[in-house]
Amino acid sequence: MNEQGTLNVTAPRAVLDTNTVLDMLLFEDVAALPLVHAIESEALRWLGTARMREEVAGVLRRPRMGRWAPPERADRVLVFLDRWMQCHPAPLGPQAPRCRDTADQVFIDLAWSLSAEWLLTRDKALLKLARPSLARGIQVRTPAAWVAAIANHHAAADVKG
Repeated sequence: MNEQGTLNVTAPRAVLDTNTVLDMLLFEDVAALPLVHAIESEALRWLGTARMREEVAGVLRRPRMGRWAPPERADRVLVFLDRWMQCHPAPLGPQAPRCRDTADQVFIDLAWSLSAEWLLTRDKALLKLARPSLARGIQVRTPAAWVAAIANHHAAADVKG
């Protein structure tokens, strides 16, 4: 939300899978860091569900994550998530393309039901849904491909302007 407490409802909407969230907020992956700025500046609206939040929280609590996600760092990830992820009910609407990995179906279902502009992931099973998702206007891309697409869009707008 902006300083006035209102949301930029015209900003493109994106669903981020768990690994993208972790890359962005925990591992500070260079390819995913532009997402933090886009979300904080409200140039991108992050869509999610309570189940997606719980999945991130569960991953952060795994013993093998302890070295990367000590409690104070894990808390910072969840505070950012709670501040910026717009939580929606689990989708019940139109049937999205089927993901080979049933655990990832929730991401395409949410993007499909809310007609999000983006689904950002590095997951191969979700990336295979890029072509059928275009029919719904959803671009399924990696965070790095999203950054490139946004840069190209801005460059084209600069040429026109």
